Amino acid sequence: MSTVSAIYRLTAVSLVIAALLACSRQEPAERSVPNETPYGLQMLKFQRQNDGGTFRAVADSFEFVLRDPDDPEKPTAWEGPLEIRELPAGRACRAQMSLVTEVYVDGELNTSLVRSYSGSISFVDFVDVRTCAQQWPQLAVFTERITVSGDRLIVSPGCEAATPQRSLCSAGQVLKLQRDRAPVLLDVESRKLTKDVVGVEFVGQAWVESPKTAHAKLVTP
Repeated sequence: MSTVSAIYRLTAVSLVIAALLACSRQEPAERSVPNETPYGLQMLKFQRQNDGGTFRAVADSFEFVLRDPDDPEKPTAWEGPLEIRELPAGRACRAQMSLVTEVYVDGELNTSLVRSYSGSISFVDFVDVRTCAQQWPQLAVFTERITVSGDRLIVSPGCEAATPQRSLCSAGQVLKLQRDRAPVLLDVESRKLTKDVVGVEFVGQAWVESPKTAHAKLVTP
């Protein structure tokens, strides 16, 4: 074997050994830290009581009461307020919102998410179930749909036609829900939702020509 070949072979072996030693010295992979525990919200199902105007839902040791529905047989909204009673302790409080459409409660029975509306504006409130105090600022949006899914609060975009071709549209919002923290707006997911529904990407409000079509485009007011 020539001297040059021997050197090349020795170099190659040395590189392999060095690589193996480097691998053996690597620190163990850092374990992924789990995300903040989500609310785990579940929508309450209200049952009509004997008086016909009172509806009641129970979650563990808490009772939720709504009154004066828009339709006693198939209610879609209640006049409010929302009354929350802690049954063992005998305590009760009232969350002062009207035209309540949905009530959710988290798995730890700390927070209630309450949906309501006034005119074309939808509201989302996060309420402490023991005091009825607002935990986070109220969310007020113009939207066609609000969905609670896992650790996400999904607010679909909404458009109001000003002319046959042009509409004033509100962007979609996707918020991450976490315990002990205010909802966090997820910018990338929100922009994608807006583009998927309206056809163009924007934040806040914008004038859109031919929204929800392949020809949608942003225009000046």
